[in-house]
Amino acid sequence: MKQRRNYYEYYRLDADYSQPNRMADRLSKKLLDDADRFLRLKEAVLPDIGDSYPMEQIEKENQEWWPTHCEVLRCGRSDILVGEYRSDLAYLCQDGPYHGLEEQKTRERHWWALLAQPGVTMTWPIVMFAGEVVWFE
Repeated sequence: MKQRRNYYEYYRLDADYSQPNRMADRLSKKLLDDADRFLRLKEAVLPDIGDSYPMEQIEKENQEWWPTHCEVLRCGRSDILVGEYRSDLAYLCQDGPYHGLEEQKTRERHWWALLAQPGVTMTWPIVMFAGEVVWFE
């Protein structure tokens, strides 16, 4: 039988969100600080993928960003989460794709309502990276 893989360990991510475990306060603070730092780095126009911005760098940046995104959601920091979205990207979700900033508002309202229920903790058992794509469930 094939062994199950922990993708958080496989990619050596800063935190593991495959289980509903609370992050240590110090790690949580670091991840939220990193999320703020990433927002300050956000450019108005996405750079072209090429020699000066290769796919490998994008994948590495996504691996650094992913745990911050998860912690932002778990901590209810919608102020940071909203800043992560871009008008020029498509977001592929299990309930279908959405594009840009407007189409996600209705869905996200429902996600926040679910997350606000007592005892609910969001987990992402699987996360994989392929170039500019972050795939998770």
